[in-house]
Formats: sequence, structure tokens, C-alpha cells
Amino acid sequence: MASHPEVTASLLGSLGSDRPTPYLPRRNDVLWYLLVASTILAVVAFRLVYLVWLCPFDLAPDEAHYWDWSRQLDWCYYSKGPMVAWLIRAAEATCGAWLRDTHGTTMPAVRLPAVVCGGFFALGVFVFTYQLSASLSLAYFTMLAILLTPHFTALSTLITIDSPFLCFWQWSLVAAYRAILPDCSWDTSNNCGPAVPTLTDPRKNCRTSAWLSWWILGSFIGLGILAKPTMVLFPACLVLFLTGYRPARHHFRSSRFWLMMMVAGILGAGPILWWNAHHDWVTFRHVLTQATLTSSGRWRPWGWLEYLGVQCALLFGAGFLLWLLASRWAARVCRSQDVSPHTRATAGFLLCFSWPVFLLFAGFSLRTSIQPNWPVAAYLAAIPLVALWLHRRPTFRSETSPAIDAPVLPSFINHFTKSASFGASVGSGWLGFPRNAWAILLWPCAAFAFLVNIFLHQPRWAYELGILPTLARLTGHADDPNWPRRFDPTCRLQGWREIARAVQQLRESCRTLGWEPILAATPYGTAAELAFYLPDQPRVFCLNRPNGLRYTQYDLYRPNPVNDPQAFMGRDFICVGVMTESAQRGFAAVQLVRTVSVQRYGYEIAREWIFLASGYRGFPAVQPTARY
Repeated sequence: MASHPEVTASLLGSLGSDRPTPYLPRRNDVLWYLLVASTILAVVAFRLVYLVWLCPFDLAPDEAHYWDWSRQLDWCYYSKGPMVAWLIRAAEATCGAWLRDTHGTTMPAVRLPAVVCGGFFALGVFVFTYQLSASLSLAYFTMLAILLTPHFTALSTLITIDSPFLCFWQWSLVAAYRAILPDCSWDTSNNCGPAVPTLTDPRKNCRTSAWLSWWILGSFIGLGILAKPTMVLFPACLVLFLTGYRPARHHFRSSRFWLMMMVAGILGAGPILWWNAHHDWVTFRHVLTQATLTSSGRWRPWGWLEYLGVQCALLFGAGFLLWLLASRWAARVCRSQDVSPHTRATAGFLLCFSWPVFLLFAGFSLRTSIQPNWPVAAYLAAIPLVALWLHRRPTFRSETSPAIDAPVLPSFINHFTKSASFGASVGSGWLGFPRNAWAILLWPCAAFAFLVNIFLHQPRWAYELGILPTLARLTGHADDPNWPRRFDPTCRLQGWREIARAVQQLRESCRTLGWEPILAATPYGTAAELAFYLPDQPRVFCLNRPNGLRYTQYDLYRPNPVNDPQAFMGRDFICVGVMTESAQRGFAAVQLVRTVSVQRYGYEIAREWIFLASGYRGFPAVQPTARY
């Protein structure tokens, strides 16, 4: 007791009073909290300014598709849950009247949920890393590193299902860690305090707090399922951890665990199951088809190599290597008897919420090509694991001695670059790298990621500086007129206003002749883009199935020309996109009236075809086994 006067005074004070001593953040802690809040608010403010005045991008086809969903709210949709449509509808209803870009469209309002989700995601990274390490500086700079990546730029700019999904996954990690390991994440005996400021002592009403933690976890999981079906992997990872960590197995016998599962099931799975029961289970058919579990496609024995290469590129090589090293270190911690049980639990927690997700999609890669963003949830536990390993902490959070924050930024950088810190780590010894190898490896990757981030904001600089044209020449694609679409992913986000303008001019010409054309397009993204960028935002039908493509949400909206031909007999259409011979047989005459070429930076980045199809007579019978 004599060596710990603070603890002694705290114990004596609590014995002499019925009221527990509240946790009071230290002055230095308050400064860190203010720094975190100001950083996140600054990033959110910059993102809004960028979207309103500086963004050169139109809505991506998927973004426009989700916006079209938001015009007809439902409990679920063909391929995804309803969360993204609900968020877009709420943003447009509250901010659409005044949050517009320089062209007068509501693009910033449509993307506002992504900005907000990005801010909460960054806060979740900070809170989770602090829960693990009790180091405010490490938590802040881990969050800051995430904010500067091109991945976060896409997450917080484009409104896709990944924006709310990753936000809910991140906060589910926070809630799960709090529910399972409360003594580790909210230990007050070392004067570190809770991971976030609280108005009451965490030792008070611990039973109520435990119930609340599990209820919040179930809510986050349920909301995540409404955003993206991949969220069902979170309970699976949780069960895997509880099974492997013996002291936590009692949760299977606890009513709180089953409350969490019930809340997640009712909130997340309930609406999706109810909707699918009334729509021939199309969401499940679509997901199973994407995973190639319901088709007779060939096996891809080398698909895992493609998958591994894409993910290594996504993490700029060095990030994937660091994850391997940190994971090996965490595996050794799990087997060590020289560390506390909570330390072993934390190491196992991070491994169970990263590698199983990654390996699951590696297995799917043997059957189908994996999109780069599918396993991204695995990295939300991998990021703090790597940060902790680089920070060179002997344990994640000691329960016998207080955690000490790194003083300031230069000290943090030293942890990431000085040879002494890396030479002492498990991983560097394992690979036998020289002393300065990590600095040589990390800084070029960080610089490259920073440059990619800049070019994602303003891609014209990559053309004006000759970077992309040089890359096209070096790879032998300079003679390909479509080479910008091969190297520049932002091409898919440009030119839609010009295409809509050309369609509007044709509509006005038809109106002067006394008839109103019906609008249709292929694929579904083009139909959604026209619906958003045409002045009156009309309904645009999708001709995916007549052109041999898969089902879409548009097939569920009735009436439509494919499923209800009698309602459209004899009508004239303006069709945008590909028109196969099978689709053209649905009209008495089809004429190509215009080809729209979208030019940027001196190159053609997109081309679209506009057809005038007259005398609709119904499409040939579409096979009932069309692709989902």
C-alpha cells in the first residue's frame, strides 16, 4: 500500500463514503479528447466542402441505384438490406433542399450519410484502440493514419453499403470487447479510466451495465445486417472467440448473450426474412449465386493467389506484411503463460475477428472472383493489432501497472521508424530484416498511399503530370482508346450529366412531335444515373434481362416492360446502353440516334449509345432460370 498512495487514498475514500468516487479525466486526457473531436469535425467539414464545391465526380452507378431505392422505401431490396436506402432518404428529406453542388443536384445530400458514417467510424477506431492499449496517443495516431488513407476517402465520400456496414462493424467491436472483457477495457485500478468519458463510476450498477453492453452489441449487429449481409460473420467470429477462450464460455449459459442474439435477429434478420418471404427469397438467391454455391461453375484452384495478390495491393504490400507479423506475435501471446489472462484474451479477440473473415473469402476465391472490398471487415481488427505491435508494448494492457501515453507525435513516429523498436519486436527477428528495413519499407508505401489519396480527390493531376499516360505506355495499352478506364477507377464516376443532357435533348425533340417517350437503359446503373440526373427525375426502366444480364431490383417494380408487356404495347422508347439482337426484337424498329463520347483531360473516358426504339411488341420469352 505504501508504494501506491493514490490507490490507498482511493480505497480509503470509498470505504468512508456510500457514494463511489467518480472517474475524473486528467487534464492531459481532456486535451486528447478535444484533439480527437476537433480532428474528426475538421475531416467531416472538409468532406462536405469538397462535395459541394470541389468534387469532380457524379454519383457512381451503385450510388445512383441506391438513391433510386430510396424513392421507394421497403424492408429489403433485391441484393442488399434497406439501411443504405433509408439513410439516403433521411439525408435528402432533411438536407436536400439546401445541400447541393455547384450544378444544382442533391449529390452532396445523397452522400451525406457516408460522411457521417466515416466520422463515426474514425471515432470507433480511436475508442477501440484505446480500449486495447489505454494509450490515448496511440489511439489518436492510429485513427489519424486511417483518416489519411485512400480507403477512408472512398468510405467517407461514396455512399455505398460499406459506409454504414463498416461503421456498425467497428462499433460492434467496441461493444463486444466491452461486454466480454469489461475488467480489461474499463479497469480503474490503474487510474486509466474508461475508454470514453462517463458520468458515473463504472463500478456502479455493473449488472445493469453488462446487460446494456450486450443489448447495444445486438443492436449494432442488427443494424449492420440491414446494411450488408456480411455482418452475419460478426456473431460467427464472436462464437469462435467465446468457444476458444475458456474463461468466456460461461457467456453461452448467460441470458445476456442470448438477448444479444435475439436483438440482432429481430432487428437485422427480421425485416429481411419477412420481405424475402414475399419475394421468392431473391436476396438469398443473389448472395448464393455471387458466392457460386448454387451454380455449376468450375473450380479455380489458383483463385486464392489472385485473391491474395489483390488484397496485398489493397494494403500496399507493407500493410499485409505487417499484419502477418503482428498476427504471429499475437499468436505467441495467446500461447504464453507469462502474460495475464486478459492479455491473452485480447490477442485472441483480435485474431478471431480478423483472420476467419479473411480466410472465409479465400475459400470462396476457389469458386468465384472476389471483389476487393468483400473481406475488408477483417482489417478493422487487424489495424489496432498492427498498431499495438508497432508500439512495442510487452502486453496489450497491464493490470498491475498503469499504462503510459507516448508523449507527443515525434515519439510516436520513432516507434514506427527507429530500428531499435523494430529490432526488438518478434516479427523483425523472425524475418531477419536489417535494422532500417522497416523504415525503408514503410515510408515509400505511406508516401504512395498519400499520393493515391490526392489523385483520388483530383484525378486530373494524374493526367496533367503524365503519370497515368506514362503507365499506359509502359504497360503497352497506350494504343487502346479505352485505356483510361483500365487505370483510372474514377472514370465510372464522370460523364453521367452529359449523357443525361443528351437524353433530355432527345426527349424534348420527341415532345415537339407530340409524343412522350418511355425511358429505358442497360445496365441497371445507367438506368439509375438517368433517373437522378434528368431534370424531372423520371422513372427509368431497366432492360437487363432482355439483354441477357441478371435480375435487378427494377424487375420487382411493377409494372415494367419485361414482366408486364401489355401495359406498354405500341409505345416508343428511348433506350440507352447496349441493345442486343434479342432486345431489339421487342420493337418494330430500332435506330441508333446518337453516340455520346465523354472527354476528360484530352482522353475519352466513357461512351454511351442512345437508341430510338418504336413500336414495342414485347420481348421474346426470357428464360425463367435467368442469372441472379
